[in-house]
Amino acid sequence: MATHTSLILDGKEYVIIPRDEFEALLEIVEDAEDELAGIRVMNEVNATKARGEYIAMTKGEWARIRAGESPVRVVREHRGLTQKSLSDMSGVAAPEISAIEAGKRRGSVDTLKALARALGCPLDVVAG
Repeated sequence: MATHTSLILDGKEYVIIPRDEFEALLEIVEDAEDELAGIRVMNEVNATKARGEYIAMTKGEWARIRAGESPVRVVREHRGLTQKSLSDMSGVAAPEISAIEAGKRRGSVDTLKALARALGCPLDVVAG
């Protein structure tokens, strides 16, 4: 065990340790911070899943949305739903869903919220 020196400056006690011990302590702290960050991310993902607001789609599906395809259509197809089944689940009329998917209508906030709930994804995904 290394010898440590203490020093009092301006009424505060400081401990002087060898650099290699200091760097080893820093590494332990950084590893713990990384682990905590990972735990925080997992907790947020789990909370998002529990709220029914999580969606993990393929790169190709996200690319379709970025290319301008209707997010409602992409997520609906990802979930394996028909417009009719989405209508039944959300309470939004099938013609309204069709118009939103075709880009003819944007959909009200309430409509988009109902679709997002039924699709189990965040509102910002279906709202584009």
